[in-house]
Amino acid sequence: MSGKYVDNGSDKLIIVFQSAGRVPQEAISSYLNNDITDEEIRRYHEKYNWFNWTKKIEEADFYYIEDHYSGIYGWYLSDFGKNIIGTIQEEIKKVVNKKKYQMVISFGSSKGGTGALIHGLLSPYISKVFSLVPQIDINEYVNKHLPMLKPLIYADNRESINENIMSDINNFIDPLNITRKKTIFFYTGVSDEQFKETKRFSEKIASDKVSSTLIINVEKKKHSPMVMDNVDFIENLLKSILSNKRTKDKNLFQLEPKTFLYLGK
Repeated sequence: MSGKYVDNGSDKLIIVFQSAGRVPQEAISSYLNNDITDEEIRRYHEKYNWFNWTKKIEEADFYYIEDHYSGIYGWYLSDFGKNIIGTIQEEIKKVVNKKKYQMVISFGSSKGGTGALIHGLLSPYISKVFSLVPQIDINEYVNKHLPMLKPLIYADNRESINENIMSDINNFIDPLNITRKKTIFFYTGVSDEQFKETKRFSEKIASDKVSSTLIINVEKKKHSPMVMDNVDFIENLLKSILSNKRTKDKNLFQLEPKTFLYLGK
């Protein structure tokens, strides 16, 4: 395992998947030009999102799982065109087996939200998923923001990983492979670039095995600001998920049984 494990003496574990942005653009350019080593790229991956929570949320242990695949990022799915779902699932199994955890939560934002969602649904050890502004269409996001990584992520355009498959994460999730009941919480916003896709996915995935709750930020904030400007709210949501309690917030309103509107600060 290459991630970071933090033992707070808890019987609950939060697995934190990392967003894009770990590796600076100049380092990506240097890697593509063979001016920087793989080890130097790895050091960027060791600067984890949400690491201050290890001190602020001491009622849980943490595992920060890295996405150092396909040279830069693999979305926890691809390593130069090779499907690595089994590799990530094995890593989750190893960290969960450190203790007899009573609750395991997968959590992440953006790319990390996608990883938390896919692997949280597929892992027999994870019961709860908290996914912030995920990419349902990974290929669309890569085309828009990181097109230089396409030759690395797709590599030889193998049958298991290609642009068509990465255009819909449903291609990685067979409902028959969801072996235990799941509780999923989505946090997205009306101004997020994949709001419609996330809303549709949250509705489609709901079943007798999967409880799906959608929290919609109605501020006029884009992808990253709707997360970073509302960290306290997100932290309180995570604490509520840990304690099996409903979040109380004056700016959170229930629209439907499984749909909530958040007005922001």
